[in-house]
Amino acid sequence: MIWDKSELESLSKKYACHMLFMNATPEQYKDKSLPTDCKLVTYEYEGEIYIDVVRSGKMVNVFDMYYDKFGSTAIRSITFGYGTVNPRIWCPKK
Repeated sequence: MIWDKSELESLSKKYACHMLFMNATPEQYKDKSLPTDCKLVTYEYEGEIYIDVVRSGKMVNVFDMYYDKFGSTAIRSITFGYGTVNPRIWCPKK
C-alpha cells in the first residue's frame, strides 16, 4: 500500500483532503454518484501509474498533499472527477 493509514490521516487533516479510492478502477473513478468536489489524481510511483479519487474543496490542497508525499516529478495530472452530486447532500455508500 502506498499510503499507510496513519500517514493518510495526518496528511488528510493537514491538507483538508479526503481519500475516497486509492489506485481506483475505472468503475470507481467514473462513478457519477460521487460528489462534484472529487479530483482524480494521476501519479507515478515506483514505475507504475496510479489514479486516486480525492475529495477537496481546493485543487491546490490536493496538489500540495501529493507533492509533499511523492515530490515534483510524480504528479501526472489532477482533474475534476465524474461526480454529479452536490457535496452537501452526498452520502457515502455503506
